[in-house]
Amino acid sequence: MLLFPKRTFQPSLIKRKRNHGFFARYCPVSALGLFLE
Repeated sequence: MLLFPKRTFQPSLIKRKRNHGFFARYCPVSALGLFLE
């Protein structure tokens, strides 16, 4: 499991993290919006 100094993650991965609640705590929601775009 990669943490995110590298930007090699994909939207499906982000959704998975959000479901775990990990990514939601790890990054601000505004940053998530940028990633999803």
